[in-house]
Amino acid sequence: MKTTLRNILATVLLVATVSMGGNEPEGITLNYEIGYSGTVTFKIMTTGGVEIRTLLNNQTQSAGNQSVFWDGKNSSGIYVATGSYVYQITAVINGGSYNKTGYVQYIK
Repeated sequence: MKTTLRNILATVLLVATVSMGGNEPEGITLNYEIGYSGTVTFKIMTTGGVEIRTLLNNQTQSAGNQSVFWDGKNSSGIYVATGSYVYQITAVINGGSYNKTGYVQYIK
């Protein structure tokens, strides 16, 4: 990927670190960090890009460490199958939109 000012800003404003707190009996805690206060949207999708559930929708959050819990259910309240899923975080900070995607493993 070509290094641009936008890519550098995305790394600074939305820290590219998401860690799993571990599979819990009820789901997964996903920890992340944002560099500055802003609004955050956090989605879980299939590896094919189909949205399964929105965990946060334009929620105002302060800078620092944050976490979100996914109970393993889709938007209809039905448990998903064991497997790999994609998370997508979008942070709107000072008028700019910054995205981070990665994989999470869900095990029932």
